Amino acid sequence: MDVTIDLARRTVAVSMSLKAPGDKKSTKARVNWLLRMLPEDDERLLLRAHWPGRGAPTTKDIKTLREDPCAIQNDNPAATPHAFEVLLVENLGKRFSGRRTFIEDVERIVPSFYDLVGTNQKAWQAPPPKPVKVRSEPDPGELEHDDLEDAGAIPQDE
Repeated sequence: MDVTIDLARRTVAVSMSLKAPGDKKSTKARVNWLLRMLPEDDERLLLRAHWPGRGAPTTKDIKTLREDPCAIQNDNPAATPHAFEVLLVENLGKRFSGRRTFIEDVERIVPSFYDLVGTNQKAWQAPPPKPVKVRSEPDPGELEHDDLEDAGAIPQDE
């Protein structure tokens, strides 16, 4: 979890980063994977997608993404995000300038973010490999030469 204080905007932002799932091929599928872990549509929640190469990150609010998961797509429609950052940004306004109120707000916002987002997030893990089907007995036409010798069907060289 990262906590960022923006003095110019008078905001407090709390964020958490996650690697995008490697088994999902489209931006829509990757965004939906993350949205399923976010139970509430809080207007303070934003999602930032990080793109491969030099692509600049794109940010959209969660409510918009629930309606259209592709709204976060960058200029390259073939690109898929490799990481996500979930942010809770709260504007403190006049409360930002008071020492006591500022500390109280930070102490309120961080646990609120963790309850809303952090407890539900799970890092993506690759699915386990699928088992290989093993036959217990070979088909009669598939017996190898050594197997036939062992069975006595072919005389061994002496």
